[in-house]
This record gives sequence, structure tokens and C-alpha cells, in this order.
Amino acid sequence: MTRHVTIDIPAPTFQPVKDRKTGRLKPVGPFINSNSRDHRHQVAKMTKAWRETAAQRATGIPTFEGRVHIVAHIYKPRAGRYDTNNLAPTTKAIVDGLVDAGLLLDDSTKFVVGPDHRHGGVGNAEIVLEIRELTEEESMSNETGQDLIFWSVEVAALEGRLEQARAEYNAAYESHYGAKPTEVTE
Repeated sequence: MTRHVTIDIPAPTFQPVKDRKTGRLKPVGPFINSNSRDHRHQVAKMTKAWRETAAQRATGIPTFEGRVHIVAHIYKPRAGRYDTNNLAPTTKAIVDGLVDAGLLLDDSTKFVVGPDHRHGGVGNAEIVLEIRELTEEESMSNETGQDLIFWSVEVAALEGRLEQARAEYNAAYESHYGAKPTEVTE
């Protein structure tokens, strides 16, 4: 039986920072966004806060020994369109915190699939992680077989299109020249 753990990680609070152009204080958003133009020192402070919060929330949960799949559900305080994948720096800091806490052995692809980002809804700024241990079969298919299956499906689709294109070409050739084209062998 595979383990399934849900961890609720509330957004840390950050002090406003002084805008270099206007000199006014501006609020700092709760998430680290890959499109933001925040100063690297501010991003480092935010990364540290998310990492420490995640480590605190994961303390006491037994370690996952095998591969896991992580889905990150992102809750934002207000509605509006956004790209969930732009918050990858936030979830990276969180996963690093889970490694620090000992919940995960490592955050490399050998041990972790994901995190996949999903919109969770409107609510308090937080990220809810679903961590599911992969079965032996799932782990193997994700490591080696998934690519082979993908490429075999792609090749089959291309072969099907190739056969269709050959048939259309042969029909057009025959209608234009009144004879079938000669077969080309490879």
C-alpha cells in the first residue's frame, strides 16, 4: 500500500521594502514568482522563509524511502488569472525544506516526480502539497518506460500520417499521369 501525505504550508509574512525609484514602501507578495523583478537579497530572504516554514510543517512525518509524486495546490488571497508554473521558485524552496526536515531523501528526479502545480482556489495564501509514494510499477514506468511508450505512440502516429500521405500522393499521381507511381524501396 502506498503512503499519501498532505501538508498545508501557509505563506510566511514579509516586511514591506523600500522602492528604489520612489522611496515609498511597497508590499512584498507572499510567493516567489519567476517573473518578478525583486532584488536578489529579497528573493533569498523569501526562499529561506518558505524553506524553513516547510521544514517546520514536515517535522515528525516519517521519511518516504522510495520515489514520490508531488502535486502543489496553490491558494491565493484574491481571484485573477496567473500562471501556476511561475511559482516554481516557491515550490522549489518548499521541497528543499522537506529534504531538510528528512521527509524526502533527496529532491532529485531519482526520488521526486514533480512538483506539478495546480490552482487550489481563493483563500489564505498557502500551498498545499499532496505527496504520494509511487508503486514499484509507477516508479519504473516514470524512470524508463514512460519515454519509450511516448515515443512508440509518436512513431505510430507518424507512420499513420505517412501511410495516409502516401495514399493521397499515389491517388493524385495516378489521376494526373494516368498511371501508378513506381515503388521506391529503401
